Amino acid sequence: PWGHHLTAERPRSAADRVNLGSLYVRWARAAIAGRLDPDRRGVITLGGSGRWHGMGRQTADTARTATWPFDARTGLRLLHGAEFTADPARPVRSDDLAVPADTTSADRCLLLSPPLPRPLDLAGPATARL
Repeated sequence: PWGHHLTAERPRSAADRVNLGSLYVRWARAAIAGRLDPDRRGVITLGGSGRWHGMGRQTADTARTATWPFDARTGLRLLHGAEFTADPARPVRSDDLAVPADTTSADRCLLLSPPLPRPLDLAGPATARL
């Protein structure tokens, strides 16, 4: 799996930590006793928030689309890289916003979005289309 810390490290004392040993024991006992619910899908936690969210079956109506128009106060603004070449042999970090400003071709497009009302949490598949 691919992932990164963006620009912040994980908190030292996360409110979402659980004792996996006792969790596995409870699961094994329920499985042996035949008490596992076949429709249960588990839960996820959101990075030290202490909040847990159930991951039930995903349906088509759970998809949401957000559209941010270009060059609008509430949309996306191009900062650099209107023309760029992404070279798979030279990958760039997504937490490094230093786009080459000299005469060399940009290796990424840098867009600025409006401030989010709260941190963005993605659970499940996500797609971005420009």
